[in-house]
Parts: sequence; structure tokens; C-alpha cells
Amino acid sequence: MPDLIQNFLSSNGFIPHGHCYLWRPGLVGLHLMADAAIAVAYFSISILLFHFVRKREDLPFNRVFLLFGAFIIACGTTHLMEIWTLWHPIYWVTGVIKLGTGIISLYTAAELVYLIPQALALPSPAQLEVANRDLQQQILKRQQVEAALQRESEFLNAVLENIEDGVVACDAEGILMLFNRATQEFHAVSKAPLSAEQWASHYDLYLPNGTTLMSKEEVPLFRALQDTLVCNVEMVIAPKNRPKRSLLASGRAIFNSQGHKLGAVVSMHDITERKQAEEVRQQYTAQLQQALDFEALLKRITDKVRDSLDEAQILQTVVNELGQGLGVSYCSVTLYNLEQRTATVCYEYTPLIPSRHGRILQMTERPKVYSQLQQGECFQLCAIAPDTISGQGATLVCPIFDDQGVLGDLWLMNHQDYAFPELELRLVQQVASHCAISTRQARLYQASQAQIEELEKLNCLKDDFLSTVSHELRTPMSNIKMAIQMLEISLEQMDEFKSSQNKAAQYFRILQDECHREIDLINDLLDLTRLDSETDPLMPFTIQLQSWLGYIAEPFEARMLENQQRFEITVPPDLPPLITDQSYLERVMTELLNNACKYTPPGGTIQVTAKATSSELQISVTNSGVEISESELPHVFDKFYRIANDDPWKHGGTGLGLALTKKLMERLNGSISAFSDANQTQFVLVFPLNGGL
Repeated sequence: MPDLIQNFLSSNGFIPHGHCYLWRPGLVGLHLMADAAIAVAYFSISILLFHFVRKREDLPFNRVFLLFGAFIIACGTTHLMEIWTLWHPIYWVTGVIKLGTGIISLYTAAELVYLIPQALALPSPAQLEVANRDLQQQILKRQQVEAALQRESEFLNAVLENIEDGVVACDAEGILMLFNRATQEFHAVSKAPLSAEQWASHYDLYLPNGTTLMSKEEVPLFRALQDTLVCNVEMVIAPKNRPKRSLLASGRAIFNSQGHKLGAVVSMHDITERKQAEEVRQQYTAQLQQALDFEALLKRITDKVRDSLDEAQILQTVVNELGQGLGVSYCSVTLYNLEQRTATVCYEYTPLIPSRHGRILQMTERPKVYSQLQQGECFQLCAIAPDTISGQGATLVCPIFDDQGVLGDLWLMNHQDYAFPELELRLVQQVASHCAISTRQARLYQASQAQIEELEKLNCLKDDFLSTVSHELRTPMSNIKMAIQMLEISLEQMDEFKSSQNKAAQYFRILQDECHREIDLINDLLDLTRLDSETDPLMPFTIQLQSWLGYIAEPFEARMLENQQRFEITVPPDLPPLITDQSYLERVMTELLNNACKYTPPGGTIQVTAKATSSELQISVTNSGVEISESELPHVFDKFYRIANDDPWKHGGTGLGLALTKKLMERLNGSISAFSDANQTQFVLVFPLNGGL
């Protein structure tokens, strides 16, 4: 082997190539420079091809470039050997290098035969330019689509971030993949995907009552992931360290176009403010309803006690209605005796607590309590341990007082945890105020009733006295009258009446007038007594007023003529008959005509008129020249009442005539009224046509 290598590298037996050029310097130099330039060019081209292929790894057919590089290097090497063999004839090495160059050249040619069809199939520059333009257009369209998708994505993200409803989505494995801003606020979570196991570490979900935790199967997102359509499911979410919120959730599973489940999505609407508004509305409605109920209760209590003047009934009604209306366990009214400093439980409503009726409480045992009550203060107290006064539990105490002082108090009791609200407090105060007014009225009524009874007793004693006196005086007055008559006969026989200046005659007339006056007074008193006792029976009689009124007025006509008074009677011819007691009516008309004659001045007019309506008949007696003042008019029918300065003619009277006429008209089931104006006075008698005697 060494010998073979030595022979391969040996130049023995060969002559240098320079001999072929006869060692002419110019020719040798020419070939030297030409072969050197070719070698440098070949090596440079090969290096550039290798660098190009190394930088463009994606270049198609890069193996051909490498083969060309190897072929050119081999060619450059042969030119270097041409220069070497000018002086060193190692033609075996040169031959081997040329043989290698030939092999590389043949292999490259063979590769070109295989690659040329593929190279010919490559697009031409024009085609590449067209394809490039198409590609640029496609790229532009893709960029436009990507920009539109980016804008749409940004818009959708902006919508998700700005809507007030929360949106949460998970993938098919239940990993939370999407939270918008509202959901982050609701759940107090970040944007990072969360596994189902991490949900509970951020918040708790409750049923609508806000106290019962939701099970996993009840969570809306889990139900949606199980292909359940979730629609308006109410829940309460409680993030850690944040207030609870009420949410209304709706959602469903998400599927792609091929029907594969991708996950689930749930939207959540915050109804916290609505729930709070509903609670406020419900509270307001409840308060309004309670106020209406209390108003109805107060009206019911007021209606029941307003028309009652019985103190016991009033206060028992109050405790019953108030106790039942407020649903308390105890309600009572305690009345005070401020002189003895005691408070007595007089009335109570006690469905649950033992009765305390009649218990007398000493105010000195609780001076602060009763001091506040006597100052008109209403207050609440709660006794933890049983108490002799307030028992055990919540107690409301309200004084029953008015501007005259404190009458007692109202006690209401309920269970220990109860607190009387403001509405109940105001209701109890109003009821206590009504109690005070009604109690005062009842006591005033009882006092007035006692006074009335006492006055009635006195009046009966007076009537009895007057009746007794009248009876007792009637006999002596009859004797006096008879004596006067006998005296008149004796004086006439003695001719004592011949001279009007005779003192005896004057005294006799005075005695006679006063005797008649006293007898009339006694008769009137006896008539009034009989009318008050209603012992005399009535004698109904049909009276034709057209003729009867003239008959009654006839005895007064001469007197009217003497007094220069005009007299008129006006009675319609179709006036219906009057059925009444004729003697009573005659007594009334006589009294009215007698008064008219007495008090009508000369030149005055006395009128008697009668008229009828569908239901009543009226008879009026009117005289001119006299007017009764408004202050005196209501008293003209009182017993013994005389109008001062209204008798210029000094006719005198008993003061019982009009009182007697009123009693007579009441006995006849009629009425009498007096009117006075325009310098005249009128008395009107009214008789019912139906339902009379």
C-alpha cells in the first residue's frame, strides 16, 4: 500500500508540463495566470452557492446548487493542478482529480435530467407576478377580514364589559372560561379561568331566601351544562367580604354546528335593587295596611264610645277592642284616686295573663312611673323578672289625661321580645285621649243626671207644694169671694157706690180685682197640675173653624171696640174640620185673644187666620203695636215669666197664661210658637191632620 501511494504521488518518468511550452516565460505565465484566475473564480462561485443554500433553507432543488458547487470546486481544483504540473508532473493525482470532477459532473447531469421537468413545471416570473398579485390581494382581504374580526371582537368584548347583566361561560369540562365585568363584580373573581373546585373559594350561592345554600345540582351553570334550559332562576350570591346580591339567572348549553357540546353559558340580571324596592314597598304596604287597620280600629272604638255616656261601658269597650285589635296578651284601664295616691285596675282584657281586676296599686311603690304618667308621658318598659305592676314582658303604659288632669292609665302587655312600634304607640295615645274625653263626658253626664233628678225631685216638691197650696187657698178664697159679694150688697144698700170718689168704693174695687186675680192664679195652678199629671181625659170633637172662631171671638168684640182696635178673621171656606178637645182649644184661644186685647194699642189690629197644608192645620193670632225682643222671646212660655217694660197699660197677670197654653197644646198633640218682628207679635198653633187625637 505504501508503494502504491508513493507511485501515485511520484513524478518519476514524467516531464513537467512546462516543457510543452518550451519554458517560454510568456506562454508559461499566460497559462499560469489563466488557470489561477479560473480557479479563484470557481472557488468564489462555489463559496457563494454554499452560502446562498445555507441562508435559504426553504429553496427548492437546493441539492442541485450543492452539486453545482461541488462540480465547480472540482473544476477549480483541476485548474490548480494545471498550474502545479507546470513544474511537478504528478499526473496520476491530476488524473484522479479530473476523474472525480467527471463523476461529479455526470452525477450533476443525471440530477438535472431528473430535476429539469420539475423546474420546467415551476411558474414563470410572469406567472409568479400574477400569483404574487393574487396572493397580495388575498393577503389584503385576509387582513381586512382579520381587522373586521378584530373590530367585531373588540365590539363584542366592549358589549360584554359594558352590559349590566353578568355573563359567565364554561367549557365542556366545567372550567369557567368567560367572565365579563359585571360577573366579576357579582362573584368577586378575576379573569383567569377557574375550575369548578375553585368556585366555592370565591363566593357562595343561596336559594332565594338567602339562608339555604344551593346544592351543586341547583347551580344554574351546572344545570345548563347538563342540557337543562335555565329560565329566570332566582338566587342569592354572597362573595367573600362583600354584600349579598339577588340575581335572576338564565342559561343553556352551547353546541357547535356539528352538534358537539362546547360548554354552557348563563346570564345573570341583578335584581338586588328591585328586591330591596319590593321589600320597601311591602314594608310600606304593610305599614299602610296597619295604619288603615288602626284607623278602622280607632273609628270603631270612637263610634262605640262616642254615643255612650256610660263610663263602665266606654272603658270596657276600649280595653276589649284595643286588646283584640293589637293582639296583645293583656290590656287594662286603671283609674286614679289622687287624694289617696292609689290606682285601681277597673277594666281589663286578659286572654293569657291572670286577671288583676280590682287590684289597688299604691302610687308610692312606683313613684317614677306614676310621676311620668301624671305628667302625661307615654313610655315602654320591659320587666325581665315577674313584676307586681308590669308583670313579665314588654309593657306600654299611656296616661288617660286631658287639660283638666290625669284620670288613669292604659296598660298593654306582650311577650318579652316585643317592642311596640310607633304606629301602635300613636294609636294607644289617640285611644287614651278619646277615653279621657268620653270619661269626662260620661262623668259630666252622670253629674248632670244626678242634678236633673234632684231638680225633678225639687220640681215635684214645688208642684206638690203649689197644688197643696192651691187647694188649701181655694176654700178661703171662695169664702173671701162670697164675703166680698155680701159686702157689695151691703154697700149698695148703704148707697156707698153712688160717688166715684168714695174711698170705700175704691177700696172695694181693689179688693174685688185682687180676689179675682188670686182666684185666677189658683185655677191656673190647678190646671197646670192636672195637665202635668195627665189625669183628665180628652174629649175629641169635630170643629168647623169657619164658624167656631167667630163664636170664640164674639165676647171680645165689644172690648176691642172699646179699645179702638180693629179685628179681622180670615178662614178659607175649604178649610178641613179639626178634631180636637174643644174645651182645651177654647181655653187656648181665649188666652191668646185676651193677651191680644190687653197689649194691642188703640188703632192697632188683631188678626186671626187659619190655613191648612197636606199634613197640618195652623191657627195664628197676630196683634200689632207690640214687639218682643229676641232675648225675651224664648222665655214667654216659662211659668211666672213676665216681660219687663212690656205692659205700659199695667194690665198685670199671673204669668201662667202662656205656660198653660203650651201645656194645653202639648196635651192636644200640637204645638205653639211665638214670632215677633216688624212691630207685631204672632202666636201660631199647629195641629197635625193625621195622627192627631
